[in-house]
Amino acid sequence: MDNTSRISRKGQVVIPARLRKKYGLKQGETLIFIEQDRDIIIKPRTKWTDICGSVKPVYTEEEVQKMIEEMRKDDEEREKLLEKAVKKITRRGTAHEIWSLYRRFDDCGNWHDGKHQAHSNKRSSF
Repeated sequence: MDNTSRISRKGQVVIPARLRKKYGLKQGETLIFIEQDRDIIIKPRTKWTDICGSVKPVYTEEEVQKMIEEMRKDDEEREKLLEKAVKKITRRGTAHEIWSLYRRFDDCGNWHDGKHQAHSNKRSSF
């Protein structure tokens, strides 16, 4: 089996038919040339469609659905706490009281009971 080829004046090389057939290389496909030590390795460019589905998913579909449901429950709880805070805010009136309630929510919308402050003690200028 002769796996040799000559380089033409234009720098072109013919890949032997046996190797083209074995590796499914077709006219117009892109090849990658890799230099490794003193060797040149020629590889077909990997298409994303060839590797789709070849990686095992990290989570099963059921696990993903369960995580989504848990996040939705957390969101519902946060929403209820926000509604409570809004009701308190509308019952109270001073800017200081409103700001102190607002400060109990951190940047992610999580409620803090006052034991752990979400923001610094700096006052806002209302």
